[in-house]
Amino acid sequence: MTWLAWLAVILAVGPFVIKRIVLLGHHEDYVVWLTVDYVARCVSLLGVVLGFRSGLIGRQQYQAGWFVSGVVLAGLLSSELAEQTFIYPILRDKLSYLRLSSMPQITDANVRAADLVFGLLLVAVSEELVFRRLIFSMFGSRKFVSVTVLSALMFALIHLTSGIADTVNAFIHGVLLGTTFWITRRVSVCIVSHYLIDLKVFSGFLNLA
Repeated sequence: MTWLAWLAVILAVGPFVIKRIVLLGHHEDYVVWLTVDYVARCVSLLGVVLGFRSGLIGRQQYQAGWFVSGVVLAGLLSSELAEQTFIYPILRDKLSYLRLSSMPQITDANVRAADLVFGLLLVAVSEELVFRRLIFSMFGSRKFVSVTVLSALMFALIHLTSGIADTVNAFIHGVLLGTTFWITRRVSVCIVSHYLIDLKVFSGFLNLA
């Protein structure tokens, strides 16, 4: 790879690791937490842009049609919602270890609403562009199982400081999202599902936030 491509990878993936290190511990100041999180994700998106500019992320030669993509999206949403509703509570009860950091409660209603709308969208866009679009572009020549597991594993590892339960949970979601991207080659499908599931969770509708 060229130096620009390497820089793209470092900028895309690095902020997820650095952010987790900076936010170790249980912070009570949500302004600091959100600032660090948003800045890290914006830097990561800059890395994605460089990935396109360097040719590391190329054009998709194949994309599923919108009807097929819609059907796959419905299946993905159902699968992720079922996992979050039935499997994650078990993981949380049985694997509640190594929780080294947690997001503070956002007490300001306006900030919380803005975070649910724009913050979670930034989460979905940044994570799907990096861990699906970028990773699949880098390792797309590998077989389906290899690249999907690799992508899901990397996705899970950035959740490690949230505890074993959240890490395993992220891996399962990563497999579902990776499979969806492999089938459709549309990162937009993954972004939509990622955002809607996060919105369900963090808005408190599932009492899992």
